[in-house]
Amino acid sequence: LLHAAPALRGPAFLESPHLVATLTRLLGPEYRLHPHCRGHLRKRGAKTSMWHVDAYKGLPWCSGRLHEPHWCMVMYYPQDTTPEMGPTQLLPGTQFYRGDSDRAHYSRGHIPSFGEQLAGWATCVHTVTGPAGTVVVMHYDLWHRALAAASDAPRLMLKFVAWRTTPPSGTGPPPPWPLADGGASEEEEARQAAAAAAEEEEEEKEEDREGLADEPLLAFLSGDDEQAAHGGGVAGRRRFDRQLDSTDAARAGLPASTTGCLEAHLDSAFREGRLLAGAELLTPKGAADAEKRLFSSAVAAAKKEAADGSALPPTPTHLMPALLAWLAPRCAALVQRAAARERRALFVRERRPVWRHVWAWLHGQAAAPRLVSPARATRLSGTLRIAAEPARLRAAYELAQATAAEAAEALLAVVSDAGAATSVRRTAAYGLSAASCVSAAQCERLLFLAAGSDGAEGGAEGVEPCSLPPTALRDASLPPSPDAASGATDPILGVALEEPSRWLSASLLRASEGFDAELLLAAADPAAEIRYLAAIVLARATRLADSEAVPCLERALAVPAAQLACQGWGASLDSPPPPPSARLVALEAFGARCAAAGSGPPRLLARTLAHAWADAGTRAVAARALAQLSARPAVSAGLSSDEVGGEVVGALAAALSGDADRYVRGYAADALVSLLVHGGSDVARAALEAAFGDLGTVAVLQGQDQGLADARARCRSLCARRWCPLTTPLSPF
Repeated sequence: LLHAAPALRGPAFLESPHLVATLTRLLGPEYRLHPHCRGHLRKRGAKTSMWHVDAYKGLPWCSGRLHEPHWCMVMYYPQDTTPEMGPTQLLPGTQFYRGDSDRAHYSRGHIPSFGEQLAGWATCVHTVTGPAGTVVVMHYDLWHRALAAASDAPRLMLKFVAWRTTPPSGTGPPPPWPLADGGASEEEEARQAAAAAAEEEEEEKEEDREGLADEPLLAFLSGDDEQAAHGGGVAGRRRFDRQLDSTDAARAGLPASTTGCLEAHLDSAFREGRLLAGAELLTPKGAADAEKRLFSSAVAAAKKEAADGSALPPTPTHLMPALLAWLAPRCAALVQRAAARERRALFVRERRPVWRHVWAWLHGQAAAPRLVSPARATRLSGTLRIAAEPARLRAAYELAQATAAEAAEALLAVVSDAGAATSVRRTAAYGLSAASCVSAAQCERLLFLAAGSDGAEGGAEGVEPCSLPPTALRDASLPPSPDAASGATDPILGVALEEPSRWLSASLLRASEGFDAELLLAAADPAAEIRYLAAIVLARATRLADSEAVPCLERALAVPAAQLACQGWGASLDSPPPPPSARLVALEAFGARCAAAGSGPPRLLARTLAHAWADAGTRAVAARALAQLSARPAVSAGLSSDEVGGEVVGALAAALSGDADRYVRGYAADALVSLLVHGGSDVARAALEAAFGDLGTVAVLQGQDQGLADARARCRSLCARRWCPLTTPLSPF
């Protein structure tokens, strides 16, 4: 796309100061443009697509979803976009949810009872319309769809992806943000620790209803802008009141005393909530039942007033249709207002602990520990096992932020419970990744879980970690090419391949592992999935230092059977090696975790990238990890000057010029750009000049492009000029 429309590379779009500032705040100053981009064209007759979350392009299906902003989708609309043109629709706040589908077979878009689950997510649809030049930046995991197109004017959207290469950093507590900082004061928390569980819960609900009523961002997140057309929120209530006021009751012959009595009854019912108590207002059926309840109550009240002989005269029979027509929309408006209030409170309540974690993470910190009473911790543990996904996730993050070590143990027990549902273990793993008291030793015990373990007792506590030498990976990395021992086997996954240029399919990995690494299906082998989740936690845990996590990840990569046989380590194993997806997660984590781990990880990544029988997905993970490491100026400078760096740059140059996979080439180009700009590598310069051809890159490399003021802008510009030699002008990627 950028070669078809090169102006997009400059300040008109990708280098727009506003967009660069936005992506920098979300993804860090060393963010990169992903190799994947696509044009989405909607023409008249296009149908509404299903709600979905995009797969991670350029990575195998083993990375798991990310609650923090690691990837952002950037959508550019080059024309005025109206609702009739089939615009994009978003569900704000849904990037944290995957949908519960625990069953043996899965069809994309067919999550069981998805409508009911969606109602529990407490979100509202936001439709993306606006003038030409509108840009939308959203979390990559946000649920979205495209509406049906009924206009003769086509709707084009150019989709790009930006991704984070370096973890966030910070030196102090994050600045205040009401959505994350809201909650009880220290005195209130101390009181809550001694209060009954039901009382605590009710106070939290009330706080969420009233405490954030004026938070401007919440109006967008909770859908008040969309609800305006349906009576939700302040703006919606005013619009709906104007519509109702325009109905001239007198013109229909309705007595003012009758309509006034009904309005007073409805207003009292709404304020007191007696007629809406217990109604499931966020589901279509529950809202319809509530409307009927209000309607029947109002009619009964009017009849009673007339029968009692009060000042309210009886309504003539011929006016009843007009009275009922006048009453129905008012009942609907009140139910919609009540639903908007409930949705707003639920939206905040279920997400606040997640926001607290993400907000602190964005500023290089961990969320501050919070006091949780033993009774509440017990209740949260129960919620984690039996509740719907939003309540489970809230419970997981509340346990993660609790000060007591027992809270982390509760999360660990759920992750290691082979009898729990896959979706429940996954939710607990998110909490464990953010937990304040998790240790590398606990995760490693799960990573090297003995086959057939029955879960928490035999896994978290009863299995000793594998006894591989800590320096095994550094002493004997992968061979640079296949030999008799490795054969046609992926060096990381340990899976036999027929054609290394193709990506391993999810079905092949599921057959090999007994679980689905994308976590959309129930695991046939829960023990293997538990070990995979342990690798995810080791790779992501915010409280684990790199020096603690990296040795565990190295040991996970040191156990493929072929490599062990070559090095004579087989006798030291007391459990099978971690499943292929767990080892791929460990390899991927090197990009974020190994900036100061010495020469072992970069050499392993380079040799994986150059291995003739590495699967295309494995090579892409290795190339992306090298791109992450190279994005750090200090690492690039080191790799551009030593022997290991020569091996790394050589592997990247070979991948850029000849790898069959477009994502491998794209990541390799990103890594070489960083090695050139930050490290001054002559080999990287030669490789990029050969690949970029006559696209003006040589001038940029010589520092003659006056539009690039600093090294970061230079890196972004070069990455945006990627032109792989195996592509054509009609197919830039």
